[in-house]
Amino acid sequence: MIEIRQTAIDDIRDVRRLWADGDVMRFVGFPDGLRQSDEDMRAWYGWIERGRPAINHYCIFEDGVYCGETFYNIDRERGSAAMDVKLFGFARGRGIATKALSFAIGEAFANGAEKVWVDPNPLNAKAVALYGRLGFVRKDMPEYLKPESGEPSSIYMELRREQVLTQIFQSANISFVSVSEALTYDYLAMVNDEENVNRFIGGSRKVYTAEQETEWVRGKLEEKAAVWSMIVKKTGGFIGNIEFMDVHDGVGEL
Repeated sequence: MIEIRQTAIDDIRDVRRLWADGDVMRFVGFPDGLRQSDEDMRAWYGWIERGRPAINHYCIFEDGVYCGETFYNIDRERGSAAMDVKLFGFARGRGIATKALSFAIGEAFANGAEKVWVDPNPLNAKAVALYGRLGFVRKDMPEYLKPESGEPSSIYMELRREQVLTQIFQSANISFVSVSEALTYDYLAMVNDEENVNRFIGGSRKVYTAEQETEWVRGKLEEKAAVWSMIVKKTGGFIGNIEFMDVHDGVGEL
């Protein structure tokens, strides 16, 4: 089982071990690995902790074994988030990176990013292919990311929030899109809004989890249910869902 969890102070030893692995770090300029002291790691963790939720870092485990990391860092001014994922060699090629990075992308979008980007080394063909499968598109590197002198040694790939959402129909101001795991945390915030939403869901006032919302999304997609999420065109913000219930012969209850 794959587990992706927010990094805690006790996890920094695993992160340091990952960074010290030359095979992991060779495409980011450290072919012999990046060696960090205890003090360095504590300072890094403090930066992560202070920056949440605009910045966050996650540890990836498979059946309890540490496999790697994924990360996002949102630039509030530009509405964009830098993304990253790194795995030990034994964990690659089995879909773990796809699941972990998809999770981190969803977190970045849920916390305000309108687009996410990566800048892989062009020699890292497997990483470039992974990003392509997830929908990232190669573009010119923005000026603010370019080095002060010389040409960039990496390539720039971008994924916008609306690219991961499938529009079904629209009004003047709202896009109605298929429910999506990319909106899981928007759904979670909505259903756990006790004053405006939660108390009307079966009268239970229960607190829902991300896992339950993900299961709900997958179930609706499998059922091909008549339910759509509403996205404000101007801001890209989520404002709610609309669903037809008890559909019979093309007629349903709203």
